[in-house]
Amino acid sequence: MLLTVSLFAGCAQNAPPTEDTAPASKITYSEHVAAIIDQRCTSCHYDSGVAPFSLTEYEQVAERATQIVEVVRSGYMPPWLPGDSDHAFHGDRRLTDEERNQLETWLAQDTPEGDPALRPTPPLRTNEWALGEPDLIVSMSAPYTRDPEEHDRWRNFVLPVNTEKTQYVEAVDIDAGNPKAVHHAVLQLDAARRSRTLDESDPEDGFAGMRDGVLSLGPYAKNPDGHFVGWTPGKVPYRRQDGLAWKLPTDSDLILQLHMPATGKSEEVQSRVGLYFADQPPKQFPFCVLLSARSIDIPAGQSNYQIKLEYRIPVACDLLSVYPHAHYLCRSMRVTVTPPEAAPQLMLNIPDWNFDWQDEYRFAEPVSLPANSLVQMTYEFDNSEDNPRNPNQPPARVVYGEQSTDEMADLVLQVLPHIESDRRTLAENFLRYQYQESLQHHLWALQQGHPAGRHHNGAGEAYLLLNEPARALPHLQAAATQQDLKESPGHLYAKMAMAYSRLQQYKLAAENARRAAAASPDSAEIQYQMGILLQTGRQVEAAIACYRRAIQLNAEDVASRINLGILWGQAGQVRDSIGILREAVERQPSNAIAHLNLGISLRADGQRQAAINAFEKAVELAPGNDAARVQLQRTLANP
Repeated sequence: MLLTVSLFAGCAQNAPPTEDTAPASKITYSEHVAAIIDQRCTSCHYDSGVAPFSLTEYEQVAERATQIVEVVRSGYMPPWLPGDSDHAFHGDRRLTDEERNQLETWLAQDTPEGDPALRPTPPLRTNEWALGEPDLIVSMSAPYTRDPEEHDRWRNFVLPVNTEKTQYVEAVDIDAGNPKAVHHAVLQLDAARRSRTLDESDPEDGFAGMRDGVLSLGPYAKNPDGHFVGWTPGKVPYRRQDGLAWKLPTDSDLILQLHMPATGKSEEVQSRVGLYFADQPPKQFPFCVLLSARSIDIPAGQSNYQIKLEYRIPVACDLLSVYPHAHYLCRSMRVTVTPPEAAPQLMLNIPDWNFDWQDEYRFAEPVSLPANSLVQMTYEFDNSEDNPRNPNQPPARVVYGEQSTDEMADLVLQVLPHIESDRRTLAENFLRYQYQESLQHHLWALQQGHPAGRHHNGAGEAYLLLNEPARALPHLQAAATQQDLKESPGHLYAKMAMAYSRLQQYKLAAENARRAAAASPDSAEIQYQMGILLQTGRQVEAAIACYRRAIQLNAEDVASRINLGILWGQAGQVRDSIGILREAVERQPSNAIAHLNLGISLRADGQRQAAINAFEKAVELAPGNDAARVQLQRTLANP
């Protein structure tokens, strides 16, 4: 009844109020409306925000009151994709019936401001930062100019971190810099700073593309300590208060990937990342589970194409958040979890997916799951002309790919094992699951007649990762005969070398390792990997040559320095070993393995106290490293 009275209150202005026609209670901006707008709207509608206008002041809201009521009434705003499910999400932007009624009544009452002193304190924003001034701000070194001709642009930017000590991050706020030119952003950590080689080898700022869908920004960047960190329009940053901060070493880089769609004109983008530090190291460590469908092939005109994936979580855990991802053809998403001998629970229900408003959804309360709970995702796609978001008119065949005109079907779940030691069990189980899924995709693609070189190569790599080298080799050898192989010969030889090594055919392994290093003389990664294989096959001089070349190509390469130091130490070149291991420690002071091996070489050189110091540092950095503890005790016991 309140809705009807408020909409037509003006028709009875001159009639005396009766018991049935009493005016609605007074609704004012200061007492009622400001809180609704602050909570539901201003994450986008503020100066320099992604929305086209600001709604942070009374005059701005009053001027657009009619428009606000219309878009709220229709459900177009505020954007919130999930429908009802069995568990509530933090930050649900949907208005309650009472809030909608208050907005309608306020409009009908000519948008009174009320007493400004009664207005709740608005959200804190300091220089555009929602959580106040960050403890550390890292940014792109220069604006990146977006080519107006390219439909989609994915670009990874290396952001160096400069802190005096290791920090622990409890909140991240990403300032897109030009939110109208950035569709979404993903942030990962490269603790070894190896992504710099990709940046340096690319003529433009940053480096191109992605690897393995939304979860990996190149071969070296990883989600920090099991956290998915990203930005989408309207995303509100939050401070973790649950002991789940993530480690940020002093000698590391952040990798920021920007998806920049075409806007019809040249755009400049210079993004920043604000970091907020915790006072204490994390006490718990979550894990990210990624379900990703790659066997996608949607015929033109098909309106009900489904993707279904499932994964059984082997350990008891809490489900903390879900992050779904697909492109424009996806119409709906459902995610359920079925505990053993129990009914399914609906975790995520998006009846009308919108790629432009994707987000991570954090549960208001962690959802406890027993071991062997089954996660199932079902995404439905509409590739017909009836889909208003279909980027192809008329519809065309669509397959898996990173362009927004391609399709994806991903789901990231952040889980926290109940027992810390179970995290490793989960990681090993999930890694094998990923390898098996990758293998099935490449075998499916070969059956479908997709490019043979690419998918023989992928199947060979998957078999290699599953430790089935005998099955890997025929696929890798078949890939070498195909014209459509996009990977360099050096990488292919490297995989063959690994397969032969695992089959203990060390002569063939060394032969292919040499071929790989010769075919890719400018790849620090291949030089390093082949050094390992040659070292395993006791081809010491060849391994040393590979490590030295890797360091020459990548001055920050710590892993090659450590292995080179080990080989020199074993060969009796102790002073050379100490020198190269000191370089490793200087470049990465948090690397316990570097300190451990430096200690071994120092002790061999008779520098007992310096060796003790190195072993103590290794133990401090990695308390669970038994090798460092044993070396320290041995050195202390033998003056």
